[in-house]
Amino acid sequence: MGVTFMDISETYRQLLNWYGDRFPLLKNNLPTKQSQESLEELCSNILIPIKNEFGPIEITYGYTNPELLRLIKSSSIMGISPGLDQHSSCEENNHGNLICSRKGAACDFVIKDTQVNMFEIAKWIIENLPFDRIYLYGKNRPVHISYGPENSRFIQIMSESNNGRRYPAKNASGDKCLTLINEAISHE
Repeated sequence: MGVTFMDISETYRQLLNWYGDRFPLLKNNLPTKQSQESLEELCSNILIPIKNEFGPIEITYGYTNPELLRLIKSSSIMGISPGLDQHSSCEENNHGNLICSRKGAACDFVIKDTQVNMFEIAKWIIENLPFDRIYLYGKNRPVHISYGPENSRFIQIMSESNNGRRYPAKNASGDKCLTLINEAISHE
C-alpha cells in the first residue's frame, strides 16, 4: 500500500496537535520549514508504514516547538531530554543553537484501540524500516521513534526505579538491535 497525501496530512496533524488539552493556552505548535520537512519524512518513512501494518496510531508525544517546550519544562514533567530526543526537530533555542543537534524528528506513539505488545511493534520496525533511535519504556507503553540524517539504528530499553524514575538499561546498535529486542520479548 502506497503513502498518500491524506495519510501524511492526517499523521502530520497528529504530530503537531498531540498536546491537546494539556496546554490549552498554547496558540500554535508550528514548525520552521526545516522541521516541517523532517516531520514529513518521519510520517512517510516511519509512521505511515506502521499505520499500514498495524492500524491507526495515536501520537502521545509529538513535535515540540520552542514555545511548547518552555511550557513542558515549566510544568515540571520528569524524564524529558530535549537535547537528545529529537522532539524539537530542527528548531533553535533563544541563542540560535539547535535544541537537539541530531536534527530529524521524533514522536512517541501507541497503536490505537488495541492491546498490542509495543516490543513486537519495535521488532517490526527494526526488521523493516530505517530509523535513528527507538526508546522502549515497556511492552504496554508508548514507543519513542525518530528518523533523521544519521539513522543510526540505535535502540534503548528503559527500566523504572522503585521511585518511578526511568533510567537507561540495555541498548544496542545496528545488527545487534534485533538480538536485543528478541531477548526483551522472550523475557516478558
